Amino acid sequence: ATVSVTGGTAPYTYSWSNGSTIATATGLAVGIYTVTITDANACTSVQSVTITEPAIITGTDVQTACNSYTWIDNVTYTASNNTATHTIVNGAANGCDS
Repeated sequence: ATVSVTGGTAPYTYSWSNGSTIATATGLAVGIYTVTITDANACTSVQSVTITEPAIITGTDVQTACNSYTWIDNVTYTASNNTATHTIVNGAANGCDS
């Protein structure tokens, strides 16, 4: 979330409810955050921002298997001619799996 200040007298200071002290607060989890902006004349403004979950990305992928593949455990598996459905879980940076 980024604060854009208009009015007041520069320089401005920022105090986010997550402890950040710059205009842009990064790494915010889902929730409501407040930022207090103070200008050079000690005038303050308190604003809030709501961070929501990102949209879920869905898709369909059709792949032809090659002779073998290696999973994260470094074990190589040989593909067969059998048709099967596999689910791959992608751990997202925000703690959500998709």
